[in-house]
Amino acid sequence: MKQGRGIVVEVTARDQVTVMTPQGEFLRVPFHKPVYVGQEITYTIKRPPFYLKWSIAAVLLVALVGSAGQLREIPGGAVPEVYVTLDINPSVELGLNSGQRVVYADGLNQDGKDLVDKLDLIGSTFKQAVAAIEEQAKRDGYLKPGMNEIVITISQDGVAKCERLKDAQSRGDRREQEIEAVIQETLATAYQVQLWRVPKATREQIREKGMTPAKYIAAYVEPQNTGTASVAAAAASTAAGGSSAVVPVAATVERSGDHHYFEFEVTRPVFPAGRLMRTSGQE
Repeated sequence: MKQGRGIVVEVTARDQVTVMTPQGEFLRVPFHKPVYVGQEITYTIKRPPFYLKWSIAAVLLVALVGSAGQLREIPGGAVPEVYVTLDINPSVELGLNSGQRVVYADGLNQDGKDLVDKLDLIGSTFKQAVAAIEEQAKRDGYLKPGMNEIVITISQDGVAKCERLKDAQSRGDRREQEIEAVIQETLATAYQVQLWRVPKATREQIREKGMTPAKYIAAYVEPQNTGTASVAAAAASTAAGGSSAVVPVAATVERSGDHHYFEFEVTRPVFPAGRLMRTSGQE
């Protein structure tokens, strides 16, 4: 097993990247986390690395210089500060820099990878990227106005827990508000949209599980929130001495590998303490 550091010069298929080491060597190593050209990473390999021929290395070095120049030209720099996922199935993740420009784009499932491969998103504004993804998804038959629910997550430093923005106790920072404004101007006008905050640690867990954010939220987050809300509503109604309680109910239905989330309310009777109803004929 060998550990090392290097600069990413190429992101290849099957979770592999080509890096340039401090010694000037070019290695192809396995790497499963999202990266971008020009990023310095720490890698671990369990078998002897594949050393590229110097003729190929020279070509990659030229490509690195050219890519670095392009990245420097992107307003806001080349480092992503916030990650936004658009979970349509296809599921796509975008990395945005401080200038709300796309510096990283990846599909979180095969349909997402195929969609991203058809687009040139790097360097575009977030609004331009969302519009391009929407148009391509419509062309590929994934989106029809009024027929889809889209789950969007925002992950950045300072987010403490998973929460839906409409239920959040506090407003987000400037970047989150700008992202939300773009969504309201674009996707939210034609589709049902859920917006969520997701901690960076949770984003990593989702990636490690091989899930999309929508499936993770439906499987792990919503059941907890629904249970808490139902108990609180019932307790409040009983304490007030009311005769009925409106209880929020949520259900997640899986169909063909996709999770669909539904919310509705039911009214149930609440009997005051000390009063029992006999249902048998026994005294």
